[in-house]
Amino acid sequence: MREKVIVIGAGMGGLSAAIRLQLAGYKVEIYEKNQTPGGKMSQIQAEGYIFDVGPTIVMMPDLYRKPFELAGKNPEDYFHLKRLEPMYDAYFKDEIYRKYTITSDLVELMKMNEGLGQETALGFLQYLSEMYKRYQVAVESFITIPFRYARDIYNPKMLREVLKLKTFSSAEAMMASFIPNKDLQQMMGFQTLYIGVSPKKGPSLYNMIPMIELLYGVWFIEGGMYAYAKALEKLFFELGGKIYYEKDVQRIVVENGRAKGIVLEDREIEADIVISNADFPYTMQVLIQDSKAKGKYTPTKIESMDYSCSCLVFYWGVKGTFPNLKVHNFVICPDLSSNLDQIFDGI
Repeated sequence: MREKVIVIGAGMGGLSAAIRLQLAGYKVEIYEKNQTPGGKMSQIQAEGYIFDVGPTIVMMPDLYRKPFELAGKNPEDYFHLKRLEPMYDAYFKDEIYRKYTITSDLVELMKMNEGLGQETALGFLQYLSEMYKRYQVAVESFITIPFRYARDIYNPKMLREVLKLKTFSSAEAMMASFIPNKDLQQMMGFQTLYIGVSPKKGPSLYNMIPMIELLYGVWFIEGGMYAYAKALEKLFFELGGKIYYEKDVQRIVVENGRAKGIVLEDREIEADIVISNADFPYTMQVLIQDSKAKGKYTPTKIESMDYSCSCLVFYWGVKGTFPNLKVHNFVICPDLSSNLDQIFDGI
């Protein structure tokens, strides 16, 4: 008899896990509190306008194609990726107005860098080479490796690999050590903000993000990011999976240290395995009510954890088109350093 898996949440992690488990022979059901898939990758439709909610930048397109390829499907039958070239424009305005067009065409990008000075151009190439080496270490030893036990991390081989990542300096300090031009430093450094981390405090490992953009491109999903959520939903249904929308999970049933099912508002549902794709703090504080199952993640521990910053986002529906604007446009304030201090430290 097939083991039954319940996945809490039809966000990207929940859908991706559910598809893989369905392919592995499990009987998978997803319970989602909202009416639609995607989680934070949602959509607003209002007065003829459609807005993506949540993530907006696509990198590493192979990861998006992977669930479909694992199922023996052609990703192009489900969603369409388009490479953005140039990737984005960056605007600066202090004493002098400056606009830079960032492209993944390295020949064209080097022309821009050379215009900022020979030392800057050379430093950029050195940065790219250094981060590519660290990226290869990260992919082979960390990103694709599951860490289930402490011994998976704390062993001589893994410690040697960690040292190769050179994570001791901040993203900002590492970038400045290669690139003397302040504008280029900031254009290559603000990407840590994608994940709510200040480049002044985030480890230099995050400087892989602009390197990945430059070497592998920035992409756009036709129909918006939400189209990808619908594509995963379609694939999961085709594989025989089930999604129950508008089902708010109240808690995870834990017996003898194992998850045995979930409790909804009106009933309890049994399962052999339960996967929570809800935010980790919410899972530990609300869904797991068994104190032993919480382990070290007590309410005090959860409250003391550091969180990334939130975002204030405006969705504007405007008439007409703006040919001078790219899909992505970044306006960098005159005093970025002070602005980051205000956001992250309240200074």
